[in-house]
Amino acid sequence: MVIALIFLSLGLSLSVVAKKPYRAEFHRSDHLVISAGEAFSISPPEDAFRLLYIERSAVLFSSNVSVRLNVTAGDASLLLEVPAGEEASVDLNSSIRDLFVILIRAEGSGTACISYDYIVVGYEYPFSWLALPAAVFATSGVGLLFMGLLEKMVIARAEGHRRPVSGNL
Repeated sequence: MVIALIFLSLGLSLSVVAKKPYRAEFHRSDHLVISAGEAFSISPPEDAFRLLYIERSAVLFSSNVSVRLNVTAGDASLLLEVPAGEEASVDLNSSIRDLFVILIRAEGSGTACISYDYIVVGYEYPFSWLALPAAVFATSGVGLLFMGLLEKMVIARAEGHRRPVSGNL
């Protein structure tokens, strides 16, 4: 009976740990020196694919000169103005996609140094693998508890039939 309660409480404790979400933030950053008409692609951070829920995903761009970028994600395309020394962002609506970027125009000296930071923020369950042992322990605990209660009932019933009947000896 004690072992059954230990298994049951261990299974419930493991299941609570398995369901605890952790907030995670992943980045992929780089900087490129390109001229007008050149293109580059941006892939999402590799670890971002293990997130079970994505809260936010965006790409931040900055440049040493004012630039105009054509940013394509899937079927959607966007013209983005990035002022010199400032940041501009593209919100990806909580999706993880590869981006294709073309430098349309750079104001200033010939080449532009473009920096980007691909940010993905979400939640992961790193201990979700504990759900299987939790289920095994909880099910075993319930089974052992049921068997222990049945055994106590059978013993109590057998002792009830063995009691001497009062009367003369």
